[in-house]
Amino acid sequence: IVDAAQAIAHAHERGIVHRDIKPSNILVGDLGETVVIDWGLAKVIGEPDEQVARPLVDLSDTLKTRAGIVYGTPGFMAPEQLRGAPVDERCDVYALGATLYHLLSRSPPHHAKTADEMMKAAVAAPPTPIRELVAGVPPDLSTIVDKALAHDATQRYQNARELAKDLQRFLTGQLVASHHYSPREKLVRLIRKNRGVSAAVAALVVIGTVLVIRIVVERNRADRAASDAQHAQAVAELHAEELTLTQARYNVDLNPTKAITMVKPLAAKYWREVRAIAAAAHAAGVAWSLPAAKQTLSLDMSHDGVRAVSAGEDGVVRLHDLVRRTTRPVVALGAPVMARFADDDRRLVIWHGDQLTVLDPASGRRRDVTVPMAIHDLEVVRDIAYWVDTRGALWRLGLDGPAPLEIALDEPVRGLAPAPGGRWIALSGEHHLFLLDRSQPAAPALEVMVGTPREVAWSADGEYLGALVDDFVVAVAMAPAPSIIERQTVGQRLYVGFHAGRLYVMGPTGVAILVRSDEAGDVNTRKAISGAPVGLTEARGGTVVTCSPSSRAGCCCGTSTTSSRAACSIR
Repeated sequence: IVDAAQAIAHAHERGIVHRDIKPSNILVGDLGETVVIDWGLAKVIGEPDEQVARPLVDLSDTLKTRAGIVYGTPGFMAPEQLRGAPVDERCDVYALGATLYHLLSRSPPHHAKTADEMMKAAVAAPPTPIRELVAGVPPDLSTIVDKALAHDATQRYQNARELAKDLQRFLTGQLVASHHYSPREKLVRLIRKNRGVSAAVAALVVIGTVLVIRIVVERNRADRAASDAQHAQAVAELHAEELTLTQARYNVDLNPTKAITMVKPLAAKYWREVRAIAAAAHAAGVAWSLPAAKQTLSLDMSHDGVRAVSAGEDGVVRLHDLVRRTTRPVVALGAPVMARFADDDRRLVIWHGDQLTVLDPASGRRRDVTVPMAIHDLEVVRDIAYWVDTRGALWRLGLDGPAPLEIALDEPVRGLAPAPGGRWIALSGEHHLFLLDRSQPAAPALEVMVGTPREVAWSADGEYLGALVDDFVVAVAMAPAPSIIERQTVGQRLYVGFHAGRLYVMGPTGVAILVRSDEAGDVNTRKAISGAPVGLTEARGGTVVTCSPSSRAGCCCGTSTTSSRAACSIR
């Protein structure tokens, strides 16, 4: 039919209509070629028909050509052709559609017993749609047939070329111009036309769907796990906070400052509990802070315990009123300095390098002295300053006296420690421990022990001296004359201190007590600590305090963010 339509289209393009197209006039050759025959009724479009006598008609042959008033074969003639109207290309289009209709249904349109009945039916109405007669006819092919057999000539293909193009589109799987496709039909045709690509796309869709489902499942699992983890974390945090509150309540009496520090982060969430703990801690006594240098190089307390003087790397000397909790800068020297109280806490001795200043904070009166050599260590006994310079020489200076005076020694010293009573000064020489008697200025320093002193400490009453010399700890009684009363090997120890008549030493392995020989003792470790030790001293109230970076012994009394120090009391 496609080839026949193309042949008729060729004729139409040259102004000729066939007027008698039917199955018997379309032949297929041995090689598959299609030939349209019987062009006897063909005419040039627009030319009048010749008037000839009307032949007899065999009413039993509905496919025979009728001539006379009209030309053509009943069942294959367009309605306007049957009415005797002038014919054009659309009549041949109708005949081609009727031929296709006949091929699909095995009967011509308007099939009836007689030719006259067929012609009357064709003039009266369009034929029964092919899809109602033949099951399985594709919708787009049915549309082509219906349009070719349209009762109104204006609704048909206007020539055989248009019909041939639509038929060719149908055969090649393209969209037929005259048919309206639904989105579903377009998708089905696209899939059929591109089976390989469609299969790949389908596979990708399936894989993508599986992956998306898996991702969603994993995401939901991860969300549940995260939710469980958050819940567990919240429970753990709640337990930790409750434990912190419990520990803070325990520390209210032992260490009020630590109790306040512990509950401060919980104030917003547990404000009632924190307020109660804070009130109890303040009642027990809480440490407070005062302004100071970023790095404090010296800190000295007044004898009455109500004032302190600090000096540091910023060159500022500050007086602190511990009762009013106020701080007053008294002098700024522009270089790292250190300071001590002097003259019954009325004046200050300040030094940096080879510069020494005696300052009266009340009046502002000051005395500046340039010493022969930079000061290494300095202590003040009443109104006399003693210091060791960087060469190891010992010097003394009366605060109101003349120039500094060097005290002769047998060897250089590295440090000095005056006794609380002021009579004796312990000197740490390079190879000896010395005692200097201030009551006998002309007498030479007394040699106490051979060895390199590493640390010395006086008892609160000044009657005993403790010292670490090499690997030994010694206790020296000052009355009636200085003499060693205890000497024990302690190994590596760094600090020494007196408390209640007992000597404590401290090192990496912990804090130990030097027990007198008549108490059947040796150096016994009482409390172990962790971390490198940084100090040991006797605080007011008779508490021995030792410090280390991370203390787990005794009671933690305070911390420093710059040095991570913690103080622990051992009774």
